[in-house]
Amino acid sequence: MDPAFLSAPEDVATLREGLRISRALALAPALSVHAGREVWPGADVESDEQLDAYIASTARARRVTPPAS
Repeated sequence: MDPAFLSAPEDVATLREGLRISRALALAPALSVHAGREVWPGADVESDEQLDAYIASTARARRVTPPAS
């Protein structure tokens, strides 16, 4: 079965927005004291195109096989 991950533009847009929200949360005063430097995708990855490329290169589907009964 092919789940067709990232086949719809909305899939990538949702993940991109999630990355941006995660960054904003990490920079919030209450959390920023605990956050180090951004490792992935890296603070220099900012544009939609750059984030989309990062998402495409790291998103993976893993097939889960149900246990034998």
